[in-house]
Amino acid sequence: MFEWFSSNSSGITSHKPRYLTFFYGNEFVCGGVASFVNVTLVYPFHKTVFFQQLNGTTWWESALKLHREGMANVYRGFLPSLLQRCATGSLMFGVQSKTEDFFVKYYEFNTVSYLSKKVISSIVAGCFEATLMPFERVQTILQMSKHANSYKNTFHAISSLVRLHGLTELYRGLSPVLCRNCFGNVLYFCGWDVLNNIRQKTSPSEHKTSPLWSFIVGGLLGACIGVACFPMNVAKAKMQSKVGGGFEHLHTTILELVHEKGRVSRLYRGVPANFVRSIISWGITTVTYRTLLELQYPV
Repeated sequence: MFEWFSSNSSGITSHKPRYLTFFYGNEFVCGGVASFVNVTLVYPFHKTVFFQQLNGTTWWESALKLHREGMANVYRGFLPSLLQRCATGSLMFGVQSKTEDFFVKYYEFNTVSYLSKKVISSIVAGCFEATLMPFERVQTILQMSKHANSYKNTFHAISSLVRLHGLTELYRGLSPVLCRNCFGNVLYFCGWDVLNNIRQKTSPSEHKTSPLWSFIVGGLLGACIGVACFPMNVAKAKMQSKVGGGFEHLHTTILELVHEKGRVSRLYRGVPANFVRSIISWGITTVTYRTLLELQYPV
């Protein structure tokens, strides 16, 4: 039934030579480097989408707001975003791959279908990613102009939040982050396996994935995931814009956002720009990751 899913978690059919054993755990390294390249190139565009999610404005209004704040503030909040994305990218690809390898290694899990292993390993990776949420929390605060005078930088923001509001303040908005991470990972890894196996069946002589193929497939998968998980990001931005006080439930925040404009479309404000950003962002991430991985696993 699931013959489209290969048994190799990395999607590469070759074996690692002895002289490359130094790169054991390479999925962690490749995922981190891919995320570094992605964030560095796409951060300004990401910031305009964030303003749309938070304020419910159009993309042009968000771009003008970013322009008015000046070039000096375009990359404000970049460091926590870079640290968070590199670390989560490393965990996303690395933990998913190693968890799946763990299932394959032990015969006790032989009765579990490959699809189930893929889904479970993707969810485990999503949960590990959520442990790095403090960086995402601080990034949200630093991107907001109303907090510009309260927090000097990433480390000042983290220390201030913990000192004044406790460690739990760094995990405000955890529920939408968990939903987004786990659901998005399942769609990405399962979707990649399905589409890549279709490619291998239609072009059996081509063992390596071309950069163009990786960019297109990764970009489209990321864009679809971005649309599906967009309400979670909007809710997360709303929940994390608040500092101190009680914690709001996810369903309460979603209802508030809907009532704010009187329609469900408030949850999807910024989807077109996010769709474009996701294509570029996930395209860059996927092509960088697959290129690095295949350099270490030559066929």
